[in-house]
Amino acid sequence: MSVTNVLSQLDSGRLETSEFAIAVSLGLVGGWRKYQKFGNNPGVPATGMEEMWPRSDTRVLPTTATVCSVTAGAADVADSGTGAWTVVIEGLDANYVEITETISLTGATPALGELLFFRVNRAYVNTAGTGTVNAGNIDVTVNGQVQAHIELMQGQTHQTHFTVPAGHSLIVNAYHVGVGRLSGSSDCHVVSSIKPVHANSSWRGISDIYLYQNLHADEVMISVIPEKTEIKQVIASTATTQAFSTWGGYLVRNTALAAVKTTY
Repeated sequence: MSVTNVLSQLDSGRLETSEFAIAVSLGLVGGWRKYQKFGNNPGVPATGMEEMWPRSDTRVLPTTATVCSVTAGAADVADSGTGAWTVVIEGLDANYVEITETISLTGATPALGELLFFRVNRAYVNTAGTGTVNAGNIDVTVNGQVQAHIELMQGQTHQTHFTVPAGHSLIVNAYHVGVGRLSGSSDCHVVSSIKPVHANSSWRGISDIYLYQNLHADEVMISVIPEKTEIKQVIASTATTQAFSTWGGYLVRNTALAAVKTTY
């Protein structure tokens, strides 16, 4: 199914939005793919600012592409441990081109990869022993900075950090965020921010939500975020709480977007 055919069916009313999403998910729309990120921070403090990931701190981006160093629990050892054996790392090289690598774990001893990563967008356990999941926390470090964290027994990163690959645009059309219980009149402030790749660029907010007392919020929006842009969510609260977020949409090759522009 070509982009032109999809748009034609949308115009005629024969293809609903949900059907379009299914078609993309099945690989029937060239250059388009569904993409989703989800994350949480289980320990948001009453002071300071943190980001949407389980480490409850601020992720520092690498300045140089290096091999990944992966540390895990004592039972997370390839081919012999009861926990995780291998981890798949998805990210970008120094040119923001997508790369993926599978690394065999060696427990608390750092396991080194071979590919040079500049950004890490996701990591997950691929194979495991009899425990079927990671027995300890797993950290993926690039250039001395932890870029991905898999909580014990979770098997997958829970963080909303993302960098848009070169040659792609990210179309976000779904956004959901929530917090746990807060005391009294306290609230939690969640800001989604982006940072373009140009020289001396700075972070700027594109979504700004205050939440309180177990509140969930859905934001109806369509944001088109260009290639190489950094994305993160910053959390500030007036009381200790937990926060979570999910966003999703489409990761589209710019050549496919050009086809859309030509069609319209």
